[in-house]
Amino acid sequence: MGDLINDLIQAKNQKEAVFFYDQLVASGGLWSSYKVNDSYIVGSPYGETGSIGVVLTLPNFTGLADKVGYTETVIKSSNAKDIGNPLRTPSTEEIDYLEQRVTQNYDKFLEIVAKSRELEISKVRQFANGFIYPNNEAKDLGLIDEVGDLQKAIEKTASNLELENYDVYEIEPPISPFKGVFSSNPLLQGLNKAQTNLNKPFALESSTLYAIDTNKL
Repeated sequence: MGDLINDLIQAKNQKEAVFFYDQLVASGGLWSSYKVNDSYIVGSPYGETGSIGVVLTLPNFTGLADKVGYTETVIKSSNAKDIGNPLRTPSTEEIDYLEQRVTQNYDKFLEIVAKSRELEISKVRQFANGFIYPNNEAKDLGLIDEVGDLQKAIEKTASNLELENYDVYEIEPPISPFKGVFSSNPLLQGLNKAQTNLNKPFALESSTLYAIDTNKL
């Protein structure tokens, strides 16, 4: 994603990309936005930023398989071909290999953070421990440029473009066929009508159950 944004900035001859970090931006979200060559980041005063690190989980179902009597025959070209198979314990060699890969990706992550935020890798390593930080702390660490709301990010973008008069449009993602089916459900339509009558400041979702006291409508 970061590479695509870089291409867009270059194609549009723009100064920089402006990001707004809302509730939580962590790990992959940071990796993607920090890959952008020129950026300015506004973080919500109620949001959090961080979780710099790499994790790899190897589930082990051998005990469960033994209890239910499940067995598996694996035919493979080499010993490590089924590395991570949850029906066997990984070998010491495989663990060493995976630890090396995690370390390599972690070091690459540190390089991206350090380059994007113009920080020394040694400093990044001090807080790149998987923890997330409230955005006021994230700013002090250098992970974001400013603490503010979405309007701040919009104003920064307009300033970059030297715009004084402009409109802002919210582009909604297309509705999936599955969600479209549920959105036409009469019950959900009734709930949305009730929401309008109650003037509630939340959006109803098709995947959530709601209860309404009809006596108050």
